[in-house]
Amino acid sequence: MFEWWIGDHDPRHVHVSKMDGRILGRVVLATKQSMDAWNPPQKVLKIIEELENRRPSMKSKTLNPLKVPFGTAKGVRLRNVRYLQWEDAFDVEFEDGLSFLEPHDTIRKSNKIAPKAVIQSVELDEELHHGFFVHYDNGQTAEVSWAFIRELPPKPSKK
Repeated sequence: MFEWWIGDHDPRHVHVSKMDGRILGRVVLATKQSMDAWNPPQKVLKIIEELENRRPSMKSKTLNPLKVPFGTAKGVRLRNVRYLQWEDAFDVEFEDGLSFLEPHDTIRKSNKIAPKAVIQSVELDEELHHGFFVHYDNGQTAEVSWAFIRELPPKPSKK
């Protein structure tokens, strides 16, 4: 199974899982290299190449002291997510007991949601619990993966 979250951090990548939800790894789209200790087969890379042409690139500048360095988080399923209007943030709870308060602004920016769009509903990815969706009154939907919440953005490469 392939998951590509619009609201995920850079570099652009695809989450690859078995059909039972077990995470195999993540593949960086630009390099076709694994972000994890996993060697994706050529068939997987070919499918990812086809998927790459279907989504725009994303950038995220969210900083949170509880987030771990980019590429070091272990895939953990989400238990619950809710929008806290008074904080203008999402309370994201994971099955390992950790919770993160993710500002709405970072999700809105990374998904290119219109500034005046109003949240209509928040939906947990019920099948795999690897992320969640935020639906807006203008028809836009933000997609947010577990890695966007738990990891810091990657550091810029030195040239």
